[in-house]
Amino acid sequence: MDGTPICTQMGRNRRAICHVGLPIDKRMKGGSKGRREERAKEENFFGQVTYINLKVQTNIKFMVEAIFEIHRKSLTLAKYRE
Repeated sequence: MDGTPICTQMGRNRRAICHVGLPIDKRMKGGSKGRREERAKEENFFGQVTYINLKVQTNIKFMVEAIFEIHRKSLTLAKYRE
């Protein structure tokens, strides 16, 4: 994955659950959960990230599960899936 969000489903309150592959670097490794969340937000996610759950998958990438607020004027979920 190149870091592009892939939204797989709609949650409650017009939120989309997105999976993003992020490379591991020194700022993502270790530290507090809050610091990793801040680092993930720096990766230029579109929309407002309200929740991030980091899971280590292999030694190469984190899978970041993020919930994006979907506002009325933003793109549709189908557009995110492209």
